[in-house]
Amino acid sequence: MIRLPKPKKTISGYHPTMPVSARHRALMKKIKKETALSVGRHLLLLSTLTKRTIPKASKIYKMNSKWVFKTSAKHLATKKKS
Repeated sequence: MIRLPKPKKTISGYHPTMPVSARHRALMKKIKKETALSVGRHLLLLSTLTKRTIPKASKIYKMNSKWVFKTSAKHLATKKKS
């Protein structure tokens, strides 16, 4: 059995019940402080930890992690062209 570490950090201003635009704003603020990779991995960890207990929230965490990876990839692609 693999034990996952308990997340120590929280994403301030983020909760899965918030509207999508508010969640994305909170995630963008967190990405400015940390890297997009760490924020995306944090969301994936939360998704895995809540998979059985809160399935709806787990799906939201997973969708938001995909959004973080997708937007950060677009951002990096436009940076390289400049």
